[in-house]
Order: sequence, then C-alpha cells, then structure tokens
Amino acid sequence: EPNAFRAATMIDRNSVVAAGPGSGKTEVLAQRADFLLRTGACAYPRRILAISFKVDAARNLRDRVRRRSGGQYAARFDSFTFHAFAKRMIDNYRLALTGQNELHRDYRIDGDTRVQGEQITFDDLVPLALEILQSNRYARSALRQTYSHVFLDEFQDATKNQYEFVRSAFLGSEAVLTAVGDVKQR
Repeated sequence: EPNAFRAATMIDRNSVVAAGPGSGKTEVLAQRADFLLRTGACAYPRRILAISFKVDAARNLRDRVRRRSGGQYAARFDSFTFHAFAKRMIDNYRLALTGQNELHRDYRIDGDTRVQGEQITFDDLVPLALEILQSNRYARSALRQTYSHVFLDEFQDATKNQYEFVRSAFLGSEAVLTAVGDVKQR
C-alpha cells in the first residue's frame, strides 16, 4: 500500500499513521524499524525507542523487529510500555527526585499506597519520570543522544501525562517520531 510504504520509509519527518483495527499499523512500525536500521538512517550507536500501552503489544513489536531484522539490528530496538520506560527512567535518575518524591534505592511499586521514600504506586511511575525529565537536563540529554527515532503505538490512548512525558523527552530534539493510532478508538 503506497501510504504504508511511505510511512515505513520516511527518513527525516515526524509522521502519524491513522488507520482502523487490523490494518497493519504494528507491521508498518516493524517494517519502519527494519528500514531505518538496515539503511543506516538510524546510525550506530543510536537506537529506536518504541512505546506501547500493553506488555503484549510491546513484546509483539519487539518480536516482529527481531524476526524481520535479525538479532544484530534488533539489539538496537527498545520496546517498552509507558510504565516500564518510566520505571527505567526512575531507576536511572532516581537521585534527581527530591522532597516528597525522593526515593530510596530499594523502593517498591505496590498497590494503591504510597510510602514516602519507600513505596510508590503504578500510577506514580509516569508523573515521577516526567518530573525527572522536566527538572534534569542530563536525563533529557541522555535520552536525546540515545534515541534517533521514537515510535508511539496506539497513540490515541495516550493520557495527558504520557503525552507530556514524550514532549518533555523529545520536543526540540532531532528525534523523529512516528505515531500510529486507531481512528475508531478515541
């Protein structure tokens, strides 16, 4: 399909792929990753970041890229859920959190109860990662230097905090964003 081919092979422009369910949006992302890695448009050592909403979707996209591109290229493709990626940011830059958001090294994620410094909830992950990105230029810089391309799967489901997280991480950078979403799920 010409529009899918164009979306998969676009080099330096942000794009949105809006299509109905079962139309191949995830496959377009897998083909795009393969194209960017094989052609050098995502030049080594830069990586591609894919963010999905569900663990199964993140795994599915990672597996598709691995099958299509092989292990060498797929090793430069990171596929996470928003929450998993936010946790990674917190783990790497936990010391940037201050005041009531300060976390000990062995903090836990558990249930609906927050215990200052010791335990956060699942819903705290994205806001805390957002705080890190907004307050710590080193964290922002590290993301921008690591990822040349960012994929957002099922983008129509993004919450305000998730959208702001992506904006804080990559707005004004050279990262090329590709978002896919379902026009019938809004």
